[in-house]
Amino acid sequence: MLGVSTCWRSVRSNSGKAILEDMRNLGIKAVELEYRVSPEVFAQMQPALEKRQPMVISMHNVFPAPEPPRKPGGD
Repeated sequence: MLGVSTCWRSVRSNSGKAILEDMRNLGIKAVELEYRVSPEVFAQMQPALEKRQPMVISMHNVFPAPEPPRKPGGD
């Protein structure tokens, strides 16, 4: 089975729902979840992914992207 990586749209969109909708509109039925997907975007994708719409065929290590480190507060 072939799939398309979410990197195809994740750089241009902050909406997990829109990323998956764009893929569905092209007939893509399987995806690879790549490391730039934030926890917030993944949460938006999760309902569709749990229904396998689309099917996840690969998950990038580390996924979802970890939160950026906090800057020192100086205290």
